[in-house]
This record gives sequence, C-alpha cells and structure tokens, in this order.
Amino acid sequence: YVFLHKFGNKDIKNTGEILLFNSMISLIWVVIIFIISIEGNGGFVMPSAGAIFYGTLYGINLSVFLLFKMLSLTSGPISITSLIASGSFIVATVFSVIYNNESVNAVKIIGMVVLLFSFFLCMDRRNNTLVVTKKWKYYVTIFFFSGGMIGIINKLFQSSNAKMIKLWAKAGLVGSFRA
Repeated sequence: YVFLHKFGNKDIKNTGEILLFNSMISLIWVVIIFIISIEGNGGFVMPSAGAIFYGTLYGINLSVFLLFKMLSLTSGPISITSLIASGSFIVATVFSVIYNNESVNAVKIIGMVVLLFSFFLCMDRRNNTLVVTKKWKYYVTIFFFSGGMIGIINKLFQSSNAKMIKLWAKAGLVGSFRA
C-alpha cells in the first residue's frame, strides 16, 4: 500500500526513488515469473543456462540504459537526446548486417538517412541556445550504445536458441514442435 500510494501520488523527490520504484517493479515480475514457472505437480521448470545468461545480460544492460537515459535527459537538450536515443537502432542494425549477414535494403538506408536529416533539422544554428556539456556527451553516448545493445542481445538470444534447438533435434533430445 505504501509503495503504490507514494508513487501513485507522484511524490518522487530524487533519482534514488525512481531507481527504487523500478527495482520494486522488477522484483514483482520475478515473483510473477516464478509462480508461472511452477508446474502443476509441484515441480519447477528451470530455465536454460542460456536464458539465464542472456536474461541477466539484458537486465544489466537495461539498467544501464535507463540510468543513462535519465541522466542524459536531465543534463542536456531533451530534443536532441530523444532523437539520439531513437537512432540507437542503428547499432543493432549494423551488428545484424555484420554478424548475421542480414541484407541492407532500401528501407533500412532510407530510414537512416531520414534519421540523420531529422537530427540536422533539430540543430537550430541560428539560435544556438542548446547547452551541451562534456558530461551530457558522455551520458548520451552510453545511452545510445546501451539502447543499441538491447537489440543485439535479443538477436544473440534468438540465434542461440535456434542453434541449440537444432543441436538438440540432431541429438534426438527434442521432438518436433507444433505451432
């Protein structure tokens, strides 16, 4: 009750309380997932080592992403910070082209060109009132790359599961899957 009442009334006073709120939400999800993982006969379905590894990696990266998102937005121009964050998909796209040999098509190229063009439109050179500090550049760089890492971690997890299922199928450990 205190948890919901405090945050429901928007009495958040500092960054620590925001992090506490996010931690409590994460803890609630851990409990929910644990309850869902219990089988009907009282057993527990243990996630694979790969799922635990990638889940932990994703959680750490997401924490870094959220922290530096908050720091970037509070220490620099919001319009530029938001636009840079939107461009973080470029990191995952470049990774997918190099690592997974995905094709580069016109839609991807047009999307990146439009993003770069919008970045230049946001920079108002006539009225240079944007305050950009070294600290903001540091924060937004980590924010940008951790945002891109979210897509990379998802790609790695998806490809590792597909490879593991193929190996298990070859070994006869899993049967056919029905959709």
